Amino acid sequence: MRVTNHGALADVYDLELGGLAAVGGSLSANVVSLAPGASQTVQLTLSELDPLVPQSYLLSVAAVSRANALIADEDTTAVALLGYEAVQVAWFPASQTVTGTLSAQVLLVITNTANSNAVYDLSAVMAGGSSTVGIGQIVLPAHGTVQVVVNVAAPQAGTYSVVGTADSPNSPASGSALATVVFVEGVEPPPANPVIYLPLIMRVP
Repeated sequence: MRVTNHGALADVYDLELGGLAAVGGSLSANVVSLAPGASQTVQLTLSELDPLVPQSYLLSVAAVSRANALIADEDTTAVALLGYEAVQVAWFPASQTVTGTLSAQVLLVITNTANSNAVYDLSAVMAGGSSTVGIGQIVLPAHGTVQVVVNVAAPQAGTYSVVGTADSPNSPASGSALATVVFVEGVEPPPANPVIYLPLIMRVP
């Protein structure tokens, strides 16, 4: 952006942002001091735009004279915010121990960190065992999160790693996460507060 003093006297101008620029914009200089006929280029940087949906936005910058507020000018332009895809994958929990059985369920958490709706193909691989994803493909809105059940099974007790992946069929967007499942031999311990049911016998005369 270029600010020019078209007056006959030196002046100082305050720069004010409007529209999209006022939401996530910053200037390399908020105040410029110009001699008559002089110009200065000021850089506008836009950030924190992730929550915005893809569309065209107006942004404006105004320059107001400190000597006389009636001396001011403003320029407005349109900026097209394009859509993009990005995904984050995590396990909940990231590690768990299973006792007395060789099968378990873990949750694969997928978050669409992009600014538009997206489709993701889901998969899970457990080395040395088997894994099945409850849903093979999902559609997530922008910044949406979903939890998908993954069933895992092991041939014997031990420690196993499970890799969960979400891939976009329409872009390079991809994410993966590693979970650890420990299968322990033995019988699951009784609950902390067991409930005992006793039979009730009634004698009828």
